[in-house]
Amino acid sequence: MAKFRQVVDTNLYGCVYPTKYALKHLKGKVNPATKKVEGKGHIVVLSSYSGEFGLWYRSCYSASKFAVNGFFESLRMELGDKIDITIVAPITVQTEFRNYSLIKPTQSAEEAKEGSAITAEEAVDQIIEAADRRLTKFIFPFKPYLAVHLRHLAPATIEKIVKNKASM
Repeated sequence: MAKFRQVVDTNLYGCVYPTKYALKHLKGKVNPATKKVEGKGHIVVLSSYSGEFGLWYRSCYSASKFAVNGFFESLRMELGDKIDITIVAPITVQTEFRNYSLIKPTQSAEEAKEGSAITAEEAVDQIIEAADRRLTKFIFPFKPYLAVHLRHLAPATIEKIVKNKASM
């Protein structure tokens, strides 16, 4: 349970605490003349595909990222149009961080390079584009995005496809 708590502390509370203190500086003000919110800030939060689609051997990580999604989706509703929030959810990103994970990864950073992982540079480019467009949520690349949305139509089939793809 100590490792589980550490993952949740890092992934969830590592986003919640700075957001709590930044909110008062990010809220826009209503212009009385135009009745529109002006000068509002923008929070871009890094979640994960695992926060959209629970994966085997990732229960702790997935739970923490599902919590991140739930927190920021709720916060977006609570804030209305005072602050924009973009949740980005990439699939595996090729970084050395995977080799130092608290929970043993299913792939090393080297193995991820050969699979469906994207480079850190690709991830950054996609995240900047999503932020510039002020999207509410951005799941990428396209195949994981498609899997998340098709899952609601055929859950057993999509889960089987994802599991087979990931175990290759």
